[in-house]
Amino acid sequence: MLGQHFLISEDVCKLIVESASLRKNDLVFEIGTGTGQLTKKIAPLVLKVVSCEKDHYLYMQARDKLSGFENVSLIEGDALALSREEIPFDICVTSLPYSRSRDFVEWLACRSGTFREALAVLQLDFARKLLAHPSDHNYRSVSVIAQIAFQMREISLVDRTSFEPPPRVQSAIVKFEVNASFRQPYLNRERIRELRRLFSFKGRLLKNAIKSDDLKTKKVDLSQSQFRSMRIEDILPQQFGTLLEEIS
Repeated sequence: MLGQHFLISEDVCKLIVESASLRKNDLVFEIGTGTGQLTKKIAPLVLKVVSCEKDHYLYMQARDKLSGFENVSLIEGDALALSREEIPFDICVTSLPYSRSRDFVEWLACRSGTFREALAVLQLDFARKLLAHPSDHNYRSVSVIAQIAFQMREISLVDRTSFEPPPRVQSAIVKFEVNASFRQPYLNRERIRELRRLFSFKGRLLKNAIKSDDLKTKKVDLSQSQFRSMRIEDILPQQFGTLLEEIS
């Protein structure tokens, strides 16, 4: 089943529900229906839950288990392949396979400002990367992507026994809210690719990175840039906003 660890803890599901600012008129989008444990807790509190499950066997099981909820709509397929126009939502919740965590954050970042908040169960090490700053060895392009798009906070650690089968790694619930410092959605696929490319030159000065073939072909002139003599990993998330404007 796609290497997933299913959230089975009633207490953790309850904590996710309590941590979300659910309103009776909300449309909630759930990525990964799984066993339907979380779906069943959210459905009575909101207007509608749209839950997407990629695994056909789980989808068929969920269709039977959740048939009693008139406000639950199930989709079989890859949620991260859906466009913003296809699924509008107020709140997103997920406990998706950890191998899709980066894809999820990038997908979510491209939609920042179109929804109120998201809550995700993530591998703890990945969650710490999202919150990392230049002084932290975990600082990556995904850190910048997440911090440009969102204000984030770690709600709680999640014990391994909260899953079936238990993962080998620690997990955490992370809450994402809109970063109002940027006009959202600020990021798109092109800007995300640019951030990834810049971080491929980690350890080098920006002026030297620009000399590389893949950036030089864009004929970028950063001779007057305040970041010219800074290393990629020393540039703050909010500064990358200015830098993206300079190189676009």
